[in-house]
Amino acid sequence: MIIKEGQVVKVISDLHIQANYEKSGFFYDDEGFLEKLKDLMSTSDLLVLNGDIFETYVHKNFPTKKSDADQVKEIVYDTYKKSFEYIFQNKEKVVLISGNHDDILHYAKYRKYIFGKDLERVRICRILNLEMQSQRGDRNVLVSHGDEKYYTASDLASKMLRAFI
Repeated sequence: MIIKEGQVVKVISDLHIQANYEKSGFFYDDEGFLEKLKDLMSTSDLLVLNGDIFETYVHKNFPTKKSDADQVKEIVYDTYKKSFEYIFQNKEKVVLISGNHDDILHYAKYRKYIFGKDLERVRICRILNLEMQSQRGDRNVLVSHGDEKYYTASDLASKMLRAFI
């Protein structure tokens, strides 16, 4: 993805959105999250939701009997329906990067189950490569949630990431 000089990229990480937001550490209901998205996207050319967007990691603070895919589907289409519809409508300005608490997004079959007909309306990846173009020279910036278990030691991108993490 090419970012030209003067364009603004905002990166947000670790939202940990749950279907029951009152019990989670996420501060916004659907209306509040929608307003925050509108604000962030009105002042940027690209918004990156960098991993752990959804909380599907089960432990004592987040007990659930639902599958990870069903949890995310409920968040997207019920609890935060307006916010995610806004993301779908602004696909060109938003990228979702999966993390360790929503690693279900790594897998195509689950993405298809969760997003169904909307899958083409959302951009999801593990690592985002931004090609930053400027008069001072071009640079590549890799954006990742940082879960090293998905990289191999021989992967040049992994070695670069480890040098900066």
